[in-house]
Amino acid sequence: MVLIIGKFESFHIGHQKLIDIGKSISKKFNLPVKIVSFSPLPYEYFYKNYVPIYTKEEREHIAKNKFLIDIDFLDFEKIRNLKAFEFLKLLKEKYNFNFIVAGEDFAFGKDKEGSFLELKKYENILNYKSIKVSLEIYNNQKVATSTIRKFLSEGKIEIANKFLNHLYFTFGKVTSGRQIGKKIGFPTANIYCKKLILKHGVYKGYIYIKEENKSFLAIANYGKRPTLDGGKELN
Repeated sequence: MVLIIGKFESFHIGHQKLIDIGKSISKKFNLPVKIVSFSPLPYEYFYKNYVPIYTKEEREHIAKNKFLIDIDFLDFEKIRNLKAFEFLKLLKEKYNFNFIVAGEDFAFGKDKEGSFLELKKYENILNYKSIKVSLEIYNNQKVATSTIRKFLSEGKIEIANKFLNHLYFTFGKVTSGRQIGKKIGFPTANIYCKKLILKHGVYKGYIYIKEENKSFLAIANYGKRPTLDGGKELN
């Protein structure tokens, strides 16, 4: 088996590079391939107000629908105190992998004690090969989830989309409103979603209706309805 490991919070173009290399090794050696990530994400666990770019459900959707690859989520609370070698041993026992693919800045084990040096160090003991993937640079900037978070929080969604190499999205359920838009000839859909890091504003995009398997061009307002609610913030 080929394991591709990382946080994969945003599935940006650097993550996609990991997946491409993992799939290439999988094809060459005729081995199954799988992404291994964490839930909750480390930042979610340690910082309760942290809002990830994508939820666990959304990350699973990207893996399976965009990249056609399975993804497993390790319970971070259960593994966070494992030493680097203990963590690798757990992975080996759980997946019996032949190759492990990780970014050059990947850190693991309690207090991030493990780096790619440890991945190489334990190759012979645990019988696997580690593949280091260099960081991705776009427009002279390191591609990182933190950079994308900054773009989204500033409302620079077009730049964020280039770093993601897909359109930023969120899942949500339509909830009943006051039907004011429908009455004046502009029907709207109020969509409840978890708090986003996106700057409040009006955005062009698409809405996908799962039950109908259809997409429509849309204008989305995220944040407030000042005309109707006097500035009251929506959930």
